[in-house]
Amino acid sequence: MKKKLSPKYVLRFLSVIIATLMVLSTLGKVLQLYVDNKLVDFFVKLFYLDNEMAVPTFYSACALSLSGLILILIALKKKGLQEKYLSWFGLGLVFMFLSIDEICVIHEHLSGMVQKSYKTTGFLYYGWVIPYGILILLLGTTYFRFVMALQSKVRYYMILSGAIFIMGSVGVEMITAKIAFIGGEENWAYITLMTIEEGMEMFGIALFIYTLFLYINIEFGSLKITVKGNKSSKNEKKITSSEPIKFH
Repeated sequence: MKKKLSPKYVLRFLSVIIATLMVLSTLGKVLQLYVDNKLVDFFVKLFYLDNEMAVPTFYSACALSLSGLILILIALKKKGLQEKYLSWFGLGLVFMFLSIDEICVIHEHLSGMVQKSYKTTGFLYYGWVIPYGILILLLGTTYFRFVMALQSKVRYYMILSGAIFIMGSVGVEMITAKIAFIGGEENWAYITLMTIEEGMEMFGIALFIYTLFLYINIEFGSLKITVKGNKSSKNEKKITSSEPIKFH
């Protein structure tokens, strides 16, 4: 059985989810201003983009995990073809770590440690941007040749998706940090910029997933997945099926 999955369809689907989450987050905060109700408070707790244990966090963790899984699958395919695969595998591990970070809020705990140790203020009020910024520079330096060796279209979208994600997660985050340091997080300047920041992060990952599907389409045409299972019978025959998943 052949399954077709369009990279553009995936991007549109993820973009609709992202837009919906942003609208629900903003709607909840607006309602909270005018309605003193426990149900509204619960709605905000569930959908507010700045809450760690919320639906948007779960979505982001899933999107990052999906990115990591696709990268690892590409690495395994490359290895099977006896081509260089370690860079793909390493990048896959990075995204798996980011997914864990999203759920376990590692960067939030790290931020508190940096703030306490170095008394960070202003744009560096969220201290995690310092160590993570250094790691981003190291990762960019390490993967520069890898990215530049990709097909032009894939390279363009990979750089664009990375730029959107980093500008949101680090650039806009530093501006929201300045606002939070001066006037706290319960004001519309912070809420608006935080919403833009989270939207850029989520869309950057969605575009990256699109880029990976595009790469698979160009490089392989399809990924072949072999599923093995045992069927209970007198002879206990083993059934093997191979199904190519094509991206068009």
